[in-house]
Amino acid sequence: MRHALMITLLVAACGGSARPHSTSVASSQVSANNYKCGAYAIRTGEMTKEGEPITLWMPCWDFTKDSALYQVHTNPGSSAELAQAERTQCIGLAASALERSPFVQDNAIDEIVPHRSGSTIQGAHVVFKPIPGLTVSWMRRAIACHQARWRALGKPANYLAGDPTLIEGAQVNVAEVDDHIVVLIASDIPAAGMIALDRAQDLKAPRTAAR
Repeated sequence: MRHALMITLLVAACGGSARPHSTSVASSQVSANNYKCGAYAIRTGEMTKEGEPITLWMPCWDFTKDSALYQVHTNPGSSAELAQAERTQCIGLAASALERSPFVQDNAIDEIVPHRSGSTIQGAHVVFKPIPGLTVSWMRRAIACHQARWRALGKPANYLAGDPTLIEGAQVNVAEVDDHIVVLIASDIPAAGMIALDRAQDLKAPRTAAR
C-alpha cells in the first residue's frame, strides 16, 4: 500500500508542522471575510490563555460535501453550551470551520487506511493530500473544537453525523508524515472503531442505498 510507511511513521510521530507566516492586524479589523489561506495568516494581537498568539487562517480548499452529515445544525437554545466550548477549544477558527466538519473535503483526502490491533478494527487513518494551510495545528484545533461542541450538546447523533472523530472513546492523533497530514482515529470500543472506519471510508466513497 502506498502509504504503509507513512502509517507506520504516524504511530511514532509526535511533532507538529511549521506554522504559517503571519501578518498583524488589529482585532477590530478581523472579520469573517479576511481570513487568509495557505502559508499566510492573520495575527490578531490577542493571546490564548496559555500565552500563545492567536492566528487565523484556513486551508486553501473548497467545500466539496454539501450533505447534512458534514454540516452543523443546532437549535437557538444551544448557543450558551456552544459558546462555552468555543471559548476554550475553537479559538482562531474561521466561522466556516465551525459550520462544517474538517473532513468535509473529499477531494483533499488521499487515502483511507483501516487501523487494526491484530485482527480487530479499531478505527482508521485518514491521509490528506498536501494542501497549503492544512497543518497539524489547524487540524488538531478543528477536531478539538467539534469534539468539545459535540460533548457540550450531549453527544447528539445528528451533530456532524459523518465525522469519524465523533465516536465514543475516540483517541485522535494528528501528524505530518511525508508532507501529508495523517489523522488517526481509534477507539477501544469495537463498535465505535467500526463506525469510525465506516465514516472514514464514506468520505471517499459515500454509502448508497444498496450498501
